[in-house]
Amino acid sequence: MGAELYRVYPVFADALDAVCGEFDRYLGRSLKELLFAEQGSAEAALLDQTAYTQAVLFALGVALYRLVDSLGVEPDYLIGHSIGELAAAHVAGVFSLPDACAVVAARGRLMGDLPLGGAMVAVEVSEVEIQASLVGFEDHLSVAAVNSPSSTVVSGDDEVMERWIEQWRQDGRKTTRLRVSHAFHSAQMDPILEQFGEIVAGVSFGTPSIPIVSNLSGGLASAEDLGSAQYWVQHVRRAVRFMDGVRFLEDAGVARFLELGSGGGLSAMISRCLRGEPETLQVPAVRASHPEVEAFTGFLAEVFVCGVGVDWGRWFGPVRPGRVELPGYAFQHRRFWLGSRSSAGDAASVGLSRVDHPFVGAGVALGDGRGWLFTGRLSLDSHLWLADHAVSGAVLFPGTGFIEWAFAAGARVGAGAVEELTVQAPLVLAEHGAVQMQLCLSEADAHGRRPFDIYSRPESRGETGPWTHHATGVLSASEGGGQWSSEPLAGMWPPMGAVSVDIGSLYERLAGMGVAYGPAFQGLRAAWRRGEEVFAEVEIDQEHAEESRRFGLHPALFDSAFHVALDVLGAGDEQGRTPLPFSWSRVGLRISGATRLRVRVVGVGVDGYRLTGWDDSGEPVVIVDTLTARPVDTTAALAAARSNHEDLYRLGWEPIAGQHVPTGSSVDALCVAYIGQTNHTATAADLANGLITDLAADCYADVGELVDAVAGGLPVPDVVVVPFTGAFADGDADLADGGLVSVVKANTYGLLGL
Repeated sequence: MGAELYRVYPVFADALDAVCGEFDRYLGRSLKELLFAEQGSAEAALLDQTAYTQAVLFALGVALYRLVDSLGVEPDYLIGHSIGELAAAHVAGVFSLPDACAVVAARGRLMGDLPLGGAMVAVEVSEVEIQASLVGFEDHLSVAAVNSPSSTVVSGDDEVMERWIEQWRQDGRKTTRLRVSHAFHSAQMDPILEQFGEIVAGVSFGTPSIPIVSNLSGGLASAEDLGSAQYWVQHVRRAVRFMDGVRFLEDAGVARFLELGSGGGLSAMISRCLRGEPETLQVPAVRASHPEVEAFTGFLAEVFVCGVGVDWGRWFGPVRPGRVELPGYAFQHRRFWLGSRSSAGDAASVGLSRVDHPFVGAGVALGDGRGWLFTGRLSLDSHLWLADHAVSGAVLFPGTGFIEWAFAAGARVGAGAVEELTVQAPLVLAEHGAVQMQLCLSEADAHGRRPFDIYSRPESRGETGPWTHHATGVLSASEGGGQWSSEPLAGMWPPMGAVSVDIGSLYERLAGMGVAYGPAFQGLRAAWRRGEEVFAEVEIDQEHAEESRRFGLHPALFDSAFHVALDVLGAGDEQGRTPLPFSWSRVGLRISGATRLRVRVVGVGVDGYRLTGWDDSGEPVVIVDTLTARPVDTTAALAAARSNHEDLYRLGWEPIAGQHVPTGSSVDALCVAYIGQTNHTATAADLANGLITDLAADCYADVGELVDAVAGGLPVPDVVVVPFTGAFADGDADLADGGLVSVVKANTYGLLGL
C-alpha cells in the first residue's frame, strides 16, 4: 500500500519517511516495512491490529496531502472520518508532526490494549430509526457513525449486538458486520479516556490555517475546540457525524470532494449524503485494486477538468511538453472514429409514424384496411452486438430477433401475443452493408388473429433487389387460457430438489457444435436440473443493460434462456447441421425491458421445449408454450452470407498476358488447345472464321488427353477452347461442326486454366 507512489513521487516519499520515522519510536518496529509488506504475508497481517491500522491511515493521509499540495491543489475546507480528522488537524497546523504521531500512536495503543469482544455493525437505515430501536439497549450499544441518510453504524457488546440486529434482519434491512477488533466510539472506550486525555494535554496546539469540519458537531470546529484535550477525548468516544459534515460543506457551496486515503469508501458515502443534485465531484486519489500511479494520475486529470487548479509545471518537472490548442468553440472539431451510417430521420415528414424501437424505425397503416407495414434497417454498424451470434462463421440473426419484431408490431396495434412464428429462411448479416427489413401485418380476422410476414433485402441491391421471406406468423390480442399462462414464481429459488449444473464449459461446447456466442449472448449465469426440468438464471451483460429497456425482451437475453436446452439437443447430425430454434407457438410477454430472468425449461416432444421466465420478484415476464428446434444447414447459411457480398464482385474477361488481340492480327506465338472430337481438323477458319488468322490449334478428345500430353512434355497451352453444345440465341444458326464464330461473339466458350 503506497509503494508505487513512494517509488515515483519524491514528495510523497519524503513525507511518508518523515511520518513513519516518528511512529517507529512508539511502535517498536518499522511502520514502512509493514506498509510495503507483501500482501498475504505475516507482516501485512499486522496492519489489521488497531495500533498499526491507525498509524498507517494517518501516514497515508498526510503523505497524499503533501503530494497534492506540492502540485498546487489548495483546499478550502478539511474533513476527516475518525482518524482522518487527526490527519486534517496536523496538515492544518493544529499539531506538529511529532505531537500528532504521539497522539495517534497513544490512541491506537490504548484502544488495542482493551479487552476483545466488541462489535460494529452498519445498518442501511437512518439515524432516527436506529435511535428508536436502541431503547432498552442503551447501556450496551451506541451509535458510532452516521455515514449517510441510509447508513448508520452501531457499536458495542458483541452478544447484545447479535440480539439487536435480529430485528433488522427480520425487517429485510441490510446489515453488515465491520471487520474490527474493538467496539470503537462506544462505552467500551471509556476505560482509556482519562489516560488518553492526559497524553493529549501534554502536547502543544496551534491555530488551524485551513477550516476543519468537526466529526463531533458536523459543523466547523473552532480553534478552542481543536486546542482542547477534552475535544480529542470525546472524539474517541462519541459518534462520527460524517453526514452532517458533508451537508455543512454542501450548504457552504462546496462542489468538489477530494478523498486522500487508502481507497474510495468516503467518496461513495459523500454521494449518498448530498441532498440536492448539483454537478458535484467525489473522487479518491487512489483506488483499491488499481495501480496507484495510474489512479493518482486519473485523479489529478479529473479534478483539473472539474475546475480545481493543478500546477502542471511541477507535475512534469524538467520536462516541458508542448500544448495542443483546444477548439475555439463547441462545434469546431475533427472526427477520427468511424461513425455509424444509420440515421433515424424524420419519419413523419414522409407520412410514416416513428416507432421508438432499436429494430423498427417506422410504421404506417395501409389504406383501405389492408393492415400495417413496419420497416427498419439492420447492420453490424448499428447493432454490433448481433455479431456475437455466429453459426459456422456466418452472423445469423437470432430467431428471438424475429419474435422481437413481432412484439414491436403487436404493441403498436394492440396484439401483443405471438400465436405462432416460423422461421422459413435464415437472415445472414454481412460484415459490411445493411439490410432493409419489412414486417407486413394484416388486419384482424373475426377471431382477432393477424397474420404477418417478415422480409429483408440487402440495401446495396437498390429498389429493384429481390426480397427474401424470412418468417411468417400470427399475432392475437390476448394470450387465451389453459397452458398458455403463468403464475408468479412462489417458493424458494432454485426449487427444492434441483441439482446444480456445471455451465463452465457450456459455451465452448456450443462453439464445438458450430454456434459461437460472443459476450452479448453469453447470458447464462447459473443452471439447475430436476428430472426433465431445467432451471436457469440469465442476465444481459452490463454493456447492453440500458439498451435492453427499449426492447420488449432483448433478443440476446431471450436467446440465452434456451442455451442449456440447446446444449442438451446434441452436437448436430451426421451432415454437420446444428439445431437452432425455428418454430414458436403461443409466446406472451408480460413485462417489457427485463435485464435478468429466472427461467424454467422443460422438454415437449422430441425437439420441443416450453419456457417460463420470471423476474427476481417472481412476477412472470415471458411464456413460450412450445419452441421447436431444427438442425440448420450451415452450408446454406454460408451460401447466404456469400450472396450478401455479390455486389463486391464482378466477372470480367482479361486479355492474355495483358495483351489485346485485334481483329486480323497474327498471333503465331499463342498456343491453343481444342477439346473436341479426334477426327476434327482445326484450321484458322474453323477457329475464328477470319477473326484471328494464322492461329494453329492442337486437338484433344477430352481434358484427360490434354493433361497426359502436357505430362509427356508438350507445352502448356495459353488457351483451351471448349465448344458450347447447348442451345444458342437467335443468329447463331450458322455454326458449322466445331465452328466457333457465334460462340466467340456471344462469349459462350469456356476457358480452362491448367
